[in-house]
Amino acid sequence: MASMLGDNGDTLLNELVTADHTAVFQGTALDVKTAAFAESDRISAMPIDDVALYPSDKYAQIVKRDNPLVYWRFEEGDAQGDLIRNHMSDRYAGQLHLADDGSMRMDRGTLHFQRSRKRRYLTLSEPIDGINKGEFTLEFWVRVHRLHWGTFLGLLPTEQEDPTRETHLCLLEYANRTNLVHRPATVRMLYRYPAKTYLGGLNSFSPNSCIPGLWTHVVAVKTDEGTHLYVNGQHKGIVDDLSFDDDSSYTVVVGQIDSARPFRQFEGQIDEIAIYEKALTAEQVKRHYETMTSSPAT
Repeated sequence: MASMLGDNGDTLLNELVTADHTAVFQGTALDVKTAAFAESDRISAMPIDDVALYPSDKYAQIVKRDNPLVYWRFEEGDAQGDLIRNHMSDRYAGQLHLADDGSMRMDRGTLHFQRSRKRRYLTLSEPIDGINKGEFTLEFWVRVHRLHWGTFLGLLPTEQEDPTRETHLCLLEYANRTNLVHRPATVRMLYRYPAKTYLGGLNSFSPNSCIPGLWTHVVAVKTDEGTHLYVNGQHKGIVDDLSFDDDSSYTVVVGQIDSARPFRQFEGQIDEIAIYEKALTAEQVKRHYETMTSSPAT
């Protein structure tokens, strides 16, 4: 598919193309022609199911050095029953809530999600008290399987006024064809306080796209002075007074909008989830991203 997008992300023109077509934009028209290409000019594509993230020991060491409260790696041997090991302590394990259709599973060191009509998600084995009283960071690597509107990770109050429709303190999602104005295939960060309302809040959208089939580094930071969203090192920040005396308990839901509803389900893989009770600096975020993406030493 060849598409022309407007400044607000809306699709202006669409044409279906194949490997033997060229598409040239000429003003407001899209000219599609058949063309012959040599094999040397073609791009080889790896099947989407054959791509894995291979975090090095060095990456894990750097994350641990920055001292997250929670670090889920989904390595072989990390699962014990429905619990996922936290590599930082014996507390705050991940807890799997599986559906009976195989739509969520651990495989090759990552957590896989497929679309389901049933609830399936990862959460904390115990809540985190007072994480919103200071600064915090949410970090993970994600690989979406297709363009869709789906939730990566949410930070939610444990006490909900309506347990059938839960509210969020912070929400990170794959934003595509939503009811908001943004570029396609972007990452959205929502921070909202008080967290027991659907009103207000700060919305950030990444300046770059999250491309299906490719691993993407996502970091969301809340400080006393505002929010910061980093996607593959590119930054979007919002300045606001976010210093609160909040001792409330919060939990995490990964893979769908909340624990009550099988809505806005994420389809893809997620790995290397870290939660910090502090704000990572821009330099730390850059170091994490570059360590994972740099060529291994020979």
